[in-house]
Amino acid sequence: IEDSELIKLTLTDLSPPKSELQKPQYNSQQIFEQPLQSAIGTNSFKVRDLNDIKIIHCNFNRANLNNAVDFKNYILELLNSGGRKMVIDLTACRIVDSTFLGSLVLLLKKISDAKGKLSLVCSSDICSWLFVMTKMDNVFDIYQTVDEAINNLAD
Repeated sequence: IEDSELIKLTLTDLSPPKSELQKPQYNSQQIFEQPLQSAIGTNSFKVRDLNDIKIIHCNFNRANLNNAVDFKNYILELLNSGGRKMVIDLTACRIVDSTFLGSLVLLLKKISDAKGKLSLVCSSDICSWLFVMTKMDNVFDIYQTVDEAINNLAD
C-alpha cells in the first residue's frame, strides 16, 4: 500500500554489563564456600561461612517469584542444619518483588523463632526503596555492605 508507513523498533538491553556488577569484598581469610544443593542452580547464589555466620550472595538480577520458593527452601535447610546467623546479600538484585519480600519476612520469622539473627545487604536504590515504601526497613536490619552486616551479627 502506497500510503502505509514503516515503523522500525529497536530493543535495547538496559541492564549493566556483568563487569559493572558490584562484587563483595572481604577482609577476612576465614570465609569458606559451602556446597550448594538446591534446585536454583550454582550460578544463582553462593553460600559462604565465616565462623558461625552464613553469608548468602544472591546473584540474580530480579528477586521474584521465579526464585523465591527455592531460595526460601534452601535458607530453611541452612537453618535446620544449625545456621542461626545469616547475612543475605541482595546487592546484585536490581528488583525485589513482593513474592520474594514475603519469603524474606517468613525467613526472618523462622530465624527469630530459632533464636537466630538475619541481616540484609541492599545497596541498590531501587531495592532499598522497596523496603522503605513497605516500611520493612523497620523490620529488617539492612546494611550497605556485607562487612557492616557481619560486624552487626558478630556482636
